[in-house]
Amino acid sequence: WLQRWLPAEAVVTGVEFNATAKGPLTDLEHAGEVRAATVQFPPLKSIGARATWQGRGKVVENADLHLVAGATTLDLAGAVQQDRASLKSLRFAPGGKEVWLLAAPATIEWRPALRIDGLRLQGPVSHVSVDGSGGEAGTVKVEIGQLNAEWWRDLVDLPGPNWQIRQLTFTGGLSEGKLKFAITAEGGIELLPQSAKVSLAATGDGDGVRLTELKIVDADRVLAQAQGRLPVTWDERARPHFRIDPDAPLELQATTEPSSPLW
Repeated sequence: WLQRWLPAEAVVTGVEFNATAKGPLTDLEHAGEVRAATVQFPPLKSIGARATWQGRGKVVENADLHLVAGATTLDLAGAVQQDRASLKSLRFAPGGKEVWLLAAPATIEWRPALRIDGLRLQGPVSHVSVDGSGGEAGTVKVEIGQLNAEWWRDLVDLPGPNWQIRQLTFTGGLSEGKLKFAITAEGGIELLPQSAKVSLAATGDGDGVRLTELKIVDADRVLAQAQGRLPVTWDERARPHFRIDPDAPLELQATTEPSSPLW
């Protein structure tokens, strides 16, 4: 019966559900637990899930969610109202090794517009911060310090070699519906027998993307580099949002080393 409420791509098996309720319908106290042996929603792999809640009326005062895929676990706890969710705790442990904890309670609103305030994840070797707001003048800021591809392999199929993001900063906002942004990133990609360094710097002005630097370096060799301007934009008011202007010039200079291990 649950399948009819889910997207067509989702498959859920082994569902167990129990709940209790008491009091008047206008102020109903309720609590319960839902378990699913497997939840599959492409591109995610099969995930086991367990959720418990306790609430009153339209408010869930305490909710806990436990997800497991292979040796990886994700645990969330918080509260849910009609227009927002309060995240009280989060623990992400890929391969059984803890990499993120919620540094402080955070709030995610979806009415009247999407808004994320103070989402901070902290771990022994990694940190993530996210702030953003939706609407016509929406803004977003994301900062990442260390993120490894291997952390996600229990959750999703990632083709290709291992990679990591050592540092990433993204700031952006909508102006007349068009996304203006700046991004800088440094990371690495595994190219046996050693890894190559990757650096990126780009900005978007609403009319195109200025690629200041895209460079892949192995030791002292520059394996590939590119810079220029691309006629691509994101327009919140248009459909589709992502657009390529066929009449605008494409200005791109790229070089590669003939013996590059990339090819």
